[in-house]
Amino acid sequence: MRHTTLESLLLQLRERGITQKAFAESLGMKPSMLTVYKSSEARHHYFSELGAVKLACVWMLQHARLHPG
Repeated sequence: MRHTTLESLLLQLRERGITQKAFAESLGMKPSMLTVYKSSEARHHYFSELGAVKLACVWMLQHARLHPG
């Protein structure tokens, strides 16, 4: 999962109709923290929480139904 970026996972969630805001709130975090994690990861600076957030993205991708158009 290290080679899969948070940005790409969030884009996949968006394709399923799950916004970054909705995802962050489902984790009990502020949406701005996801932006911080994404920009830090792009600069190769990693928060210890990044792995858990990515795992939550993968779980959501596997369990979320496609957004009804």
